[in-house]
Amino acid sequence: MNVLAVLLHPLPLHLHF
Repeated sequence: MNVLAVLLHPLPLHLHF
């Protein structure tokens, strides 16, 4: 669960989140 990754890329949630 990378919060920074989600904020930077809110589209591919299934990839980071």
